[in-house]
Amino acid sequence: MRIFFDQIGCRLNYSEMETLAGQLRHAGHTIVAAPEQAQVVLFNSCAVTAGAERDSRKRLAALHRASPQARIAVTGCWATLRPQQAAALPGVALVADNRRKEMLFSLLEPWSAELDDADALAHMQPDGTPFGVWPRRRTRRARAHSSKCRMAATTAAPSAS
Repeated sequence: MRIFFDQIGCRLNYSEMETLAGQLRHAGHTIVAAPEQAQVVLFNSCAVTAGAERDSRKRLAALHRASPQARIAVTGCWATLRPQQAAALPGVALVADNRRKEMLFSLLEPWSAELDDADALAHMQPDGTPFGVWPRRRTRRARAHSSKCRMAATTAAPSAS
């Protein structure tokens, strides 16, 4: 697949997209420089302020205008807080909240069969998993501990009472 990455918000959003881009590139997908070239657009949203929410909506609309044929996958804090609103936007085919963000690699893979060429499919195992997938790195970063994103700290999983 040809994938374009875009994001707004904290440094963690940018870091997460870099990691995912590396995984998808390693699996044989192409990362493109402009949304017009993409079959899939992956957008990491922000909701730390009302302005960030508005910017997330505006950016998604602009991405759809730039590439109306592309499937848009949305993740991040705004997608977590407003999943129905995100899903209702034109072009949005997948909304993955912050709890499912680490699963995006797997969530996007079924689209490969529809969007890739036959040669690329030769690199897939029978269950659809690409050969040579990077092993997941365990990191100590946690969204709830990010001092850069107040939104993340307020939407952490509730503690057992």
